[in-house]
Amino acid sequence: LGEWVKIPTTYAGGAKDVGDLELVDRLSGGKVDLTFGSALDIFGGSLVRFDKLVHYNSAGRSSASQEIF
Repeated sequence: LGEWVKIPTTYAGGAKDVGDLELVDRLSGGKVDLTFGSALDIFGGSLVRFDKLVHYNSAGRSSASQEIF
């Protein structure tokens, strides 16, 4: 997807780990964002905590991944 998009793009669904964000960011060259759904704790999930996602995005994405794992 990252090879074809010309504008910022969001892929909705399927993420279940904060590492998924880093993978999509790296593979897409930062052109594709990823959403979390039922895996997220604020939606009843137990796989991903909202505060970790906020930290990841606030700290500059891939540089933050080392700090939150």
